[in-house]
Amino acid sequence: MEPALQVKMNLPDLLLLTVALALFVCLIVILEGCWHARERRARLASDPIRLLDPPQPWIGVRAGCGVLGLGLLFLVCYQLVLPFGAMPGGYRMATVLRFAAAAGCACAILSLVRGCWSAGLADIALGLLTVSVCALATVFVPAEPRELGQRYLSAFNAIVFALSFMTWFWSWLAEVWHQQLDESLPPGQGPGWTTAGRLVPVSRRFSLVASVGGVMVAGLMAVWPALPTVAVDDDSLGRMAAGVSAHLLLILVLMRCGRRTGRSVFRLLSLPAALSMMAFVVIRVRPYMS
Repeated sequence: MEPALQVKMNLPDLLLLTVALALFVCLIVILEGCWHARERRARLASDPIRLLDPPQPWIGVRAGCGVLGLGLLFLVCYQLVLPFGAMPGGYRMATVLRFAAAAGCACAILSLVRGCWSAGLADIALGLLTVSVCALATVFVPAEPRELGQRYLSAFNAIVFALSFMTWFWSWLAEVWHQQLDESLPPGQGPGWTTAGRLVPVSRRFSLVASVGGVMVAGLMAVWPALPTVAVDDDSLGRMAAGVSAHLLLILVLMRCGRRTGRSVFRLLSLPAALSMMAFVVIRVRPYMS
């Protein structure tokens, strides 16, 4: 019990750090944007021809925001597996704050990417958006039971739903943004002539990343009650229905993405997802069969 209590006591500090990092990144990006707007107004009055010149980024802003965004990404991922915390407002308020921090930081970094393209910053921004949706999904985890081993299962279930949605979303968005590519080259191979066009390969990559994450979390949820260090019952009708529904949604999304994109990796991932669903059911009905 002591490790769990120690984590519980540290959660307010982690949440405060998460919000502070996100606010700092957003503030820096806003200040830089205001400075560039001031420069544009000055050019309009003195040298209108220079209005077409790209804005000069502040030294170290992009590198610093990238490092802070990556740190925030790891912080939110770490807190996703901490199902509750002792703080004013309770677990749901903390979860909403994590979602807002990750989503706000992602939007700030995307605004930097729009001004000056950076594939690394784009990766961090889409990663933050993905984990922000996972954090938002855990808002719907029931308040009871408060026992960690049992609540992990509900958190895993919500995260599988969220990653299934993000797998579909990034794949769909890549197809929508595909029209921003230079079609003078073979389809899908032309360079992006807008920021959205440049984000097409990043979005496709994160669709695959989200699908792999969904399969891994689903597998962990399936075998969780069978782990030797875990002693929980997860065979209620509601939990069975929720777990099977999450697996089915993940499998359907993987098949859909495989058919839409023509990438066999999505169809291959549907196999371990199906095996995970079978393990989920067998592990929970096994005590009644003996």
